[in-house]
Amino acid sequence: MKEKYGLLTPIEYSHSKIKKSDQYWLFKCDCGKEKISRLYDVIKGKINFNNRNLNLSEWSDITGIKPTTISKRIDKYGWSVEEALTRKPK
Repeated sequence: MKEKYGLLTPIEYSHSKIKKSDQYWLFKCDCGKEKISRLYDVIKGKINFNNRNLNLSEWSDITGIKPTTISKRIDKYGWSVEEALTRKPK
């Protein structure tokens, strides 16, 4: 896999969980940091906020909020993108 997802470039396959969508890969950010992330979270889609168009994993790295939390806030609970990305979990 050589595609680039926003700021993340996949380096190598890491491991899988039970479901096929739970494949984890080592990614390298344009900033130089490396991180193992679930592929689904990286390719799920982009979120636009403050003139930045990033995926869930990238927003998670910036905000410190888990990708699943951001996704649930927007998709399940109907929060605004701003609130989902700026309100710290309790």
